Amino acid sequence: MPITASQYDKTPCVPVSGDKAECSAGWMDILSRLRSAIVPGPFVLCVECYPGAFVAEIARAIQDGLRPALTIEAEKCFRPAGDLELMLAPNLTDDSVFGRMESIELDSFLEPDKVAQCRRAMQNVAGLAVVVGTGAALVCGDWDLLVYCNMARWEIQQRQRRNEIGNIGLDNLQEPASAKYKRGFFVDWRAADRLKRRLYDRIDFLLDTNDRRTPKMIGGNAVRRGLELAVRGPLRLVPFFDPGPWGGEWMRRTFDLPSDAPNYAWCFDCVPEENSLLLGFGAQRIEIPSIDLVFRHPIELLGKNVYERFGAEF
Repeated sequence: MPITASQYDKTPCVPVSGDKAECSAGWMDILSRLRSAIVPGPFVLCVECYPGAFVAEIARAIQDGLRPALTIEAEKCFRPAGDLELMLAPNLTDDSVFGRMESIELDSFLEPDKVAQCRRAMQNVAGLAVVVGTGAALVCGDWDLLVYCNMARWEIQQRQRRNEIGNIGLDNLQEPASAKYKRGFFVDWRAADRLKRRLYDRIDFLLDTNDRRTPKMIGGNAVRRGLELAVRGPLRLVPFFDPGPWGGEWMRRTFDLPSDAPNYAWCFDCVPEENSLLLGFGAQRIEIPSIDLVFRHPIELLGKNVYERFGAEF
């Protein structure tokens, strides 16, 4: 029987809780919730951002809403762009598509002297200090509250194509999207994922930053509970569609897709490295990269033999 648009759910969701109050939507609610978690006296708020998040916008919202005594942007601790290019050249290679998968850690992007200087500045603050950006947790070393700003891979790619974001430590907005994607795939995302896996148990709040107009925030325990529910039964990921030279109109008609693309050639429906997972809290939905589920529950999802041979890779 042919699939019809009404049968194909483009926003499948794992229901976690019927209480939408668990999820804060919009900066006003998010800042109110953070404000209630901050106690008087020296207090460090760490806002770790996945590559692709609009860090400047997030920092500005927190600065305006919480009025910290000190705000540090983690990127100020990065090594010079030229040094990063030399360090990463063996991974990126001269090939236009292929690179090398190696164990790059986000720590190697930072200059120890700059990190030490930031930590000294934090120690001298009597009130709220905020460290925000990719690598913020490494700059902090320790903190009182951890907010993790998550990003879906598909949204990252859209921002790359619109020249809204570059890569970690580089001012390369105008580079071709394919070059930014390649660097993200082989370097940025790998390093950020390794840090994320180290932090997941310590996340106090997860901030869904995919919709810049209406960010959403959920408690870390709620996200971890959602992933436990997701791995127990059948689930679908959020599909996305993309044009291509061989594309046509079948997918547009069948799945009721927007008319702003010239055609549709691709449908990604179950690729954890690319697709998202929606967790439902009442009427609110939190979008996270589905690779987080692989990282969090690799044995349950992949099986012991696969995990022992390949690790937490789908």
